[in-house]
Parts: sequence; structure tokens; C-alpha cells
Amino acid sequence: MSYSDDPLIVVSFVLQLAVIVFLLQGVFRKYPLILVYSALRFATGVLEVFIMHTGGKGTRLFRQLYYSDRVALNLVLFLMVTAIIYDLLEETPRRSMIGKILLGIVASVLLLPFLVLSGRFTIHWLNGMSQFLYFGSEIMTLVLWTVLLTSRSRDPQLVKFTVGLGVAMAGAAISFGLQQRMHAPHLVWMPNLFLQVTHVAGVLFWCWAFRPVRRRAAEVPSDPAFVSAPSHELRL
Repeated sequence: MSYSDDPLIVVSFVLQLAVIVFLLQGVFRKYPLILVYSALRFATGVLEVFIMHTGGKGTRLFRQLYYSDRVALNLVLFLMVTAIIYDLLEETPRRSMIGKILLGIVASVLLLPFLVLSGRFTIHWLNGMSQFLYFGSEIMTLVLWTVLLTSRSRDPQLVKFTVGLGVAMAGAAISFGLQQRMHAPHLVWMPNLFLQVTHVAGVLFWCWAFRPVRRRAAEVPSDPAFVSAPSHELRL
């Protein structure tokens, strides 16, 4: 995958930076983990580009960095979605019980790679760990959608964010599946392109969700006494 020659990668970086800027204008207090994930994704992407251009994509350093980044990103993504679900259940009577179930899922996803994968902290193990975390994030995203659909007060920003997350994750799942089953190396660009298109589409939803909305000018009160008052009495 080429970062310098593919315009979609550049667009992805610009959009991810836009999401960070939008969040920093105040919404990050409501969704701090989304800011952490966005900043981490942008920073790791920039670092990968720098390492690739200085040492090459085929070096062990780049591969180790790439798979380590995937683990870190998927871990933050997994914890972020779990935390959002738990916050949405604030008014649910069974929040404590559901919280324990969520905690059990988190513990299972984090422990399973250490139990079933060999060669800890090798590139193969990091790739397996990333897949476990990604699969856990997909499950949690489905749970998040269910919670949002059954919630009486739906947060429009969170709904748009979740749609974008779903688009990006679905694109990644399809792309990774095609890459594993594709036996023609000259066609690998097709799932890679699909991955980039769906990722850009997902981040566009994030920009739409967190973009700053200008407040409308306050309407003039319709109180007759206010309207008929002399202009000099309206001055402060």
C-alpha cells in the first residue's frame, strides 16, 4: 500500500486531522476516548509514512511498528466503544449487571491471545492480537447500535459517529477477507482500494458528526412592550 501515490491516503489524513480539530473545539469533553483514538490513528499513520520513506516498507522495523500500531489502535477502539455503551446505560436499572457482562467480554478478548496464540509479541502474535481486538470491537459496535436504537433520547452526534464507524469496520472486514482469499498478487490493489474508500467514507461521517454548528442569532422577542419601547430605552 502506497501512502505517497494514493490520493485517498492523503484525503484520509486530512479528514482525520479535521476530526481532531472539530473535537478540540469542545466536544472532546463529551467523547474524550474518540479524541484519543483519532489522535493516535493520525500520529501512527504519520510515523508509519516517515519510517516507510526513510527505511523502506519491507524492513523489520516498519513491520514491527505497523503491527504494533494495529494492536494499539484496535485496543483503544475496543475500549472506546465499550465505554460509550456503558455511559449510554446510565439510566438503565440493570446497568450494574450489564457492566459486569461488558467487563467479562473485555477480559476475554484481552486474555484469549495470551492463551491461544504462540510466540508472544512477535509479528505473528501481534497480528493475531489485533484480529482478536478487531473482532471484539465489531461485537461491541453491534451492541452499541442496539443500545442506540432502543434508547429514547438518541444523541445525533453519536448516531452519526456510529454509522461512520460501522462503514469503516465493515469495509475493513470485507477487505481483509478478500486479501486472505485472493491468490492473485496483481489484484491485491482492489481490496486495498475498497479499504481506503470505506475508511474515508467513515471519517467523513465523523466530520459530519463533530463539525461545529453555528448558533443562530437570537430572535427578537415578540413582547409588544419591547417592540414599542423607544430606541434609547433599549441601550445598556
